[in-house]
Amino acid sequence: MAWRSEHITITDPSLDMIDIRCQDDCDLALFVDGQPVIYDWGDGEGTVARYLLRAGAAEFETALTSLRHVLDGNLDPDQTMESQLQVLMELFAPGHYQLTMKALEFVPQYQEFSTSWDSTTDAHHYYPYAGSTLYTQPSDRLDHLRIEYFRRLMTAGKRPIVILAGVTNGWSDFVIDGHHKLHAYRSRRIAPVVIFIARLDPRPIEVGDLDSVLRNHNIREAHRKRSTP
Repeated sequence: MAWRSEHITITDPSLDMIDIRCQDDCDLALFVDGQPVIYDWGDGEGTVARYLLRAGAAEFETALTSLRHVLDGNLDPDQTMESQLQVLMELFAPGHYQLTMKALEFVPQYQEFSTSWDSTTDAHHYYPYAGSTLYTQPSDRLDHLRIEYFRRLMTAGKRPIVILAGVTNGWSDFVIDGHHKLHAYRSRRIAPVVIFIARLDPRPIEVGDLDSVLRNHNIREAHRKRSTP
């Protein structure tokens, strides 16, 4: 159940750093500064199984430094989310969005990766039983002291906010901010409090958009066959 929900429209294309694109049965791609970083797509074999490809990591924490107090669990209920998260929303491509704050009712599959991931050969083939939350930073680079900081906040009754982004009714979503918080929530077995940013009018994934992700990749042919009518 959602605690809060707002519709917002972004019209200023000055930053346009984060772009969520979607195609067909919600094949989902995260673009950062115009380049694909993650591509999550159905394998076309008659089930809900999916492939997950990564071209690298995405780091937004530096851009969100001014929001640390709010995202540590201090969102003001008397102000709109849009007004308090303006710095965050300025990173997104122009379009229509729904912001929903809630505690995750179902435990998703967390799709993590490490710095050993090879973007030219590695792929993850998986079943998203309860939906998938895709990490955008490698888990082996997370700061254990930072994770412990959030554990202490939770012990004190705070519920720090994780930022996820995707599309409505999609199979997966992307962690935009909150990898350390997710680890803390998981270790405490507490349902994560999230703000889910859903792109309501995602741009389609066009032919050629993903060439840099699929280039020299060993499942490029499987993707071509799946995408050919």
